[in-house]
Amino acid sequence: MVQEMVITLREGGETSLILALLFSSLKAARHVAYRAAAWTGFALALGLSIIAGVFLHDLGELGPLFGGSLAWIGAGFIASLAIQLHMNAVDYRAQLKQLRDSATVDRVSWTTALGIGSFAFVSVIREGLETAIFLANGAGPRSDGSWLGAGVGLALAAAFGVSVYLGFRKLNIRAFMRTTEILLFALVFSLFLSGWHEFAEGGLLSLPRPLHLFHETWIQGGLFLQVLLCAGPFLYLAFAGGPLIHYARAAGIAVLLALIPMSLGAGARAWEHARLAPSDRNAAIGVERTAETRALAMVSALETLRKRAHRGDVAGARAAWVEARGRFVQIEPLLARIDGEFAEELNGEPGKAVGFHGVEAELFRERAPWAGAAGRRAALVGDLGDLLARGRFAAGRIDAMTIDPVVTREAWAKHGWVLRGRSDGQECAASQTSILEWGATLDAMDADLGGNGRYTEPVRVVLAPAFAEAARGPRFGEHREETRVAPERLHTQAPLTGPDRVWDSVDRQRLRRALDETLARIERDASVVARHEGR
Repeated sequence: MVQEMVITLREGGETSLILALLFSSLKAARHVAYRAAAWTGFALALGLSIIAGVFLHDLGELGPLFGGSLAWIGAGFIASLAIQLHMNAVDYRAQLKQLRDSATVDRVSWTTALGIGSFAFVSVIREGLETAIFLANGAGPRSDGSWLGAGVGLALAAAFGVSVYLGFRKLNIRAFMRTTEILLFALVFSLFLSGWHEFAEGGLLSLPRPLHLFHETWIQGGLFLQVLLCAGPFLYLAFAGGPLIHYARAAGIAVLLALIPMSLGAGARAWEHARLAPSDRNAAIGVERTAETRALAMVSALETLRKRAHRGDVAGARAAWVEARGRFVQIEPLLARIDGEFAEELNGEPGKAVGFHGVEAELFRERAPWAGAAGRRAALVGDLGDLLARGRFAAGRIDAMTIDPVVTREAWAKHGWVLRGRSDGQECAASQTSILEWGATLDAMDADLGGNGRYTEPVRVVLAPAFAEAARGPRFGEHREETRVAPERLHTQAPLTGPDRVWDSVDRQRLRRALDETLARIERDASVVARHEGR
């Protein structure tokens, strides 16, 4: 939602300014045909921009390679415009003066009308196509919140243009254009990085880890664009000059622009809540608060984990990881519904230095060599810093999400493939805390779906001996790497150590059947609720 608002406000703002100056110049014209030509050029460009937006949005589903190509084409297109703007020093006032002088002659000139219409068309189509490319490459208006953000951005841009038309003509056009150049090049960078990320997803290129993290936490969520928007008034004053009081006004405008997305988020959530039945609304508010609490607890545990790892506190760091991991699995279904790719990266994989499982192998390595080696500890702390940044971003995504009963049930139903993959108790060979993850997952399922354990009871019955044994033993074990394996042992099951010895008491086939029964109940109830709500 924030991303759509910032895009439409920035792109629409320049268009509104140009059109406001055009129609202000045509006020003195005695021929309605010229104003009609300007409106015709505007309407034609607007229609083509909408068509391009729909067309590009549909093509954006073709995969990461197409998405990366689209992003880089857009970056090149916008960069060329910014370079042309700078090299040619386009002075819109001079162009508008020529149009105004031509429009005030006694006889209508269709050449002049064509020039006025073309000027309006080019001014709108340029920004319209940029907006279409941005929205097609990003999330796009796929929800009420996104539509609200785009609509508010356009409304603010239109209000800016109307204010200029009605008499606020003291704007320094050259300073405005210089500010726009900087913002354009910053937006080109964001598009270029988005395309690079898409090509990396498609396996064509590799994206350095710091840039990958920056893309995830700053660009995808629209925060980068929001910061640019808030910096706009200060950039303008830096080029235009003026007394210090103007900088105080710029600060007020920046604060207002920062508060607008927060107000939009609250308004979108209130609107979506208002569409629910009273009972569903109360349930949604309860689940949202619970999910936010879990996300904040995960971030807090990750902060503790990083601090304790920095101090070399092995037991404290491992305990903090277990706490953060338990909170993560409780919000994982909802996070996957927003962005499945990001949820997978936050979950991580053994052997990769990202996500929970990425840091797990080193954190729980036998005898914790990282605690005594400064280099290894620094590398681990760096990985934990990345994990913390992703965790904070995830908490922000959860905080902005509207979670009604249908969304909750659908999220847990689609989470079934993840739970089936964890039914063997050996998802990762590091800390071996999967039984604790199951406990946290089942607790979250009960809290989110209700039913007094109706959904989780079959699974809890199977896992009851394991839960009881884990409560009596240590919280975690250590990862022991094997450097030499006899050929006859290559296809034998690795022996369990630490608390996951309790999995020896679990009938895996029975657990899978119980899990299938639980997921079937969730999916059945989700379809019933969806039909009842008419979705």
